[in-house]
Order: sequence, then C-alpha cells, then structure tokens
Amino acid sequence: MKEKADTKNAGFEQAAARLKEILAVLENEATPLEQSLSLYEEALALSKECLTAIRAYKGRLTVLNKEFSKLVETDMELPGEDADD
Repeated sequence: MKEKADTKNAGFEQAAARLKEILAVLENEATPLEQSLSLYEEALALSKECLTAIRAYKGRLTVLNKEFSKLVETDMELPGEDADD
C-alpha cells in the first residue's frame, strides 16, 4: 500500500509542476490562442486530478486524526506503570 501512496503522491507532484509550467506559458501574451486553449484544457484536467488527490489526503488525515483522538481519550496503562500513579 505504501507504493500506491507514493505513486499517487508522485502523480500529484507531477501534475502540480505541470500546472506551473502551463501557467508560465499562458501568462506569455505571445502564446497563440489555439495553444492557449489546448493548454487551458490540459490545466483543467490536471486541476481535477490534483483536487481528487487533495480530497483523498484530507480523508486520510481525518481518519488518522480520529484514531489519534481515540488513543488520547483512552485511559491506557503502559507496561510497568501502576494504575495508582
């Protein structure tokens, strides 16, 4: 499962980097209209990919935070500790 997470992260990082490249080209006033439209379409697809990844990360963080909260709330006795301490 770690490999899958790393692959998703790499995909997100690549998509974000490509979005930055596209933005630089679109900011250039000399970019032809047809190329600009094509790049804009690509940017929309990449944005969707990034948003999907961010939502997945947010879901994972929510689950991890809930698990952590349960650990903190649970009155766990560690080995070697007395219950009276």
